[in-house]
Amino acid sequence: MKMKQPDSIADGATAPTTAEPYTLAIDVGGSHITVALVSDEGVVEQNSFPVDASRGLRTYLDPVARAIGEVLDKVSDAANHCTGVAMALPLLVDSFEGRV
Repeated sequence: MKMKQPDSIADGATAPTTAEPYTLAIDVGGSHITVALVSDEGVVEQNSFPVDASRGLRTYLDPVARAIGEVLDKVSDAANHCTGVAMALPLLVDSFEGRV
C-alpha cells in the first residue's frame, strides 16, 4: 500500500524556503556589547550599546535580550532562519586546569 504524500503544510509538508540561514552573534566587550545577525555574506543587521564592565554582566542581560529582539525584528523572518548562536566573552582560559 502506497502512503499518501502531504499536500499542505497542515498535512505535514515542509514549506519551501528561500531565506538564507543566519547566525546570531553576541560580542561582550569591556566597553560595549554588540549583537549582530550574520549571514554568509557578512553582517546583515547589528545593535551596539556601551557598558561599564565594573557593573558586571548580570546588569546587561536584559539589554542584551532587548538588542537580540530588535535585531531579529529588523530582518523579516530572521528568527525562523537562525541556525546558530555565537558568543565572544572576555574571559581567561586556564588550559592547564581546564576551566574558564
